Amino acid sequence: MSKSRNKGGQGTPATVALAQAGIGFTLHPYEHDAGSQAYGEEAADALGVPYERIFKTLVAEVEGGLAVAVVPVAGKLDLKAFAAAL
Repeated sequence: MSKSRNKGGQGTPATVALAQAGIGFTLHPYEHDAGSQAYGEEAADALGVPYERIFKTLVAEVEGGLAVAVVPVAGKLDLKAFAAAL
């Protein structure tokens, strides 16, 4: 995999962390529609990828730190189940 960065910036928190850890990754850019509210679904549609193959990461602040949930873009995080799992 090739390592890429956004033009004029350092990237997203995830890509910055990957680069700092020396983990290779590939960006798959597409033209964003400013009116879109469903970013993951928009990306999947633009890239021709099924929704279940694209994931969103959700970060929650909890006692003692942060917790991360990874959810398919078409899914919703059940906060009660997430809290119970933590």
